[in-house]
Amino acid sequence: TTDKCADTVADNWTNTQLGVNRYMWAGSSWQTKTPKLKIIATAAADMNMDYTYGCSCIQILDSMVATTGFDFGGHYKYGCSKSILEDWNRGTYYVGPTLIETLTVPANTATATSSAEALESNKDYFLKAYGTACAEMNSPPTCTIFFDAECAQNENGANKSWMDGVEGYEGYGLNLLDLKIDGNFVDWGACNAQHIYQIPYAGTGNLLSVIYDIYYPNNNGNLFVDLIEDKWVDLW
Repeated sequence: TTDKCADTVADNWTNTQLGVNRYMWAGSSWQTKTPKLKIIATAAADMNMDYTYGCSCIQILDSMVATTGFDFGGHYKYGCSKSILEDWNRGTYYVGPTLIETLTVPANTATATSSAEALESNKDYFLKAYGTACAEMNSPPTCTIFFDAECAQNENGANKSWMDGVEGYEGYGLNLLDLKIDGNFVDWGACNAQHIYQIPYAGTGNLLSVIYDIYYPNNNGNLFVDLIEDKWVDLW
């Protein structure tokens, strides 16, 4: 097993500092304590120097801070949680959903809105679309048809409900006014009263492209799409 931490010594800790179900290297074994404050000499059979590539808790945390830029203060005070040691053993740290960019998508153009950077093909993303815009702006400025990423509402319709497609425009089908991704129609899901939709998106190595369809000259306003990465950080 590769030793990633030279000259490992016992972590600097006391019985009162060590947290329940937290681990610190005691020089010959990983230790933790029970809720009754009893020290467990061998914290877990699978926790050893080989498992942590020769690194103590403090050395692991120092590397994670340097790599991620996050504050692991609680772990410095109370010890490494099992999940921290598992992340270190795996070589990656799960950051979680992370906002990469917000795209403002004008409703009145056939030109696609693109992301600033290409989305890596080996990463998973989410697209969160939200907001409403006007699909039939009149003069003086009043709106007859409102829409979001998936659904629309016709003020002149019989029930004025939000629905997939547009009441009175059935000939265009359910895709009328839908937000397209990379030139394709996508299923944003059921109509949402808050006009918020989220779908998974697999990176392709290219820019993300967002655009409306069919007819746009009398549209007005913008929708918004948050580009969110399900982010992991390589630790070593």
